[in-house]
Amino acid sequence: MSVVAITFTPWLCFFVNLTGNLVQKVAVLAYGLILVTSVILYITARAFLLVLMFTTLRNLPPDAYEAVSWTNLVPHL
Repeated sequence: MSVVAITFTPWLCFFVNLTGNLVQKVAVLAYGLILVTSVILYITARAFLLVLMFTTLRNLPPDAYEAVSWTNLVPHL
């Protein structure tokens, strides 16, 4: 869910800005409300993904620590 919020929040702000230019007085309050809500949602979603990333690293399976076979083909300088 947070990935969807991170993806669509900038687009929502862009479209609100486009419609805000068309309807000046009424859209100012709506634009401000949507902008503040979007920023809070975006920051919360980013923080959630960061926490989720580190919590999944905490319980890695043992296979994650094995050397990958294709690394032997990479030249070492």
